[in-house]
Order: sequence, then C-alpha cells, then structure tokens
Amino acid sequence: MKLSAYKVDPEKLDSGIWWNFHTETTCDGNTPHASDPCFLVIPNISGRYVVALAEEQLPWIEQLRAAPPEDPAEREEHLSEIRTLTRRTRAEALARTTLKGWANLEDDDGKPLVWSPEAGRLMLSDRACLVYLDFVERAATNRDAAIAREEAKAAGNS
Repeated sequence: MKLSAYKVDPEKLDSGIWWNFHTETTCDGNTPHASDPCFLVIPNISGRYVVALAEEQLPWIEQLRAAPPEDPAEREEHLSEIRTLTRRTRAEALARTTLKGWANLEDDDGKPLVWSPEAGRLMLSDRACLVYLDFVERAATNRDAAIAREEAKAAGNS
C-alpha cells in the first residue's frame, strides 16, 4: 500500500467538511446542500477534540471517576449526574474544536438559525438537541471523509 493512499487533505483539517444531516454523508463539492440541514465539521484526525474533551472534564475528574453509591436511588442520581456532565463536556469540547458552521437550520417558527460559535455551543449543550451532538461527533471521527483520495474519487479521477 502506498503511503499517499491515506494522506489527509490539509484544507479539510483547517476549514472543515460539510456534512448533510439527512443523508449522514459529506456534501458534494464540500458545499452545503441547497435545502437539507448541513453542518461544517472539523475532522478529529489531529486529536484536537480529544484534548479539548480532557480539558473540559478536568474540573469534574473526581466526580466522573467516583464509584457509584451502593444504594439504588443514590446510584441512579449519581449516574444521572455523570450522564449530564459527560454530555455537557462533550458539547463544550465539540463546540470549541469541531463544529464550525451550519446551513439550512430553522427555528420552530421557520426563521433561519444564524450560525455563531455561541449558537453552536448552546445547540450542542441542549439535551433536546442530543441527536445533533451525536451527529457532529460521528462526522468528526469519520476518518475516510478527511482522506484526500475521496475528492479524487468523487471527481472520477481515481
């Protein structure tokens, strides 16, 4: 196997990859779809997200690592707190390092949601929007999307 077969596209590492939320695939030409909701995601090839996640979890590390209580009610409360902390720290880390834009998202009144880093952080942190948090995380860890050969294949040049 040639080393170049799996080299990443540096432009994608810096500028991100547009992902179609409905199809869960990259957008043609790395341009948002005309109407489907799309997210601009920085690939997690370099480990930026992993480092950011560790930084976000650091203030909570003792609580995250603590053994759950034996009492069933206390145990469930403890585990619920761990789930909340995990979701919150994932959201903060993804917002800081990974989610860099969106297109074709609307509020409940049909008004376009304008992208900003703060809007992204709020959306990813909202428990009701957990499906978007999971989507962005999956997109960021899709190694094949960052490989330079994918562009050549899409253009029929492979």
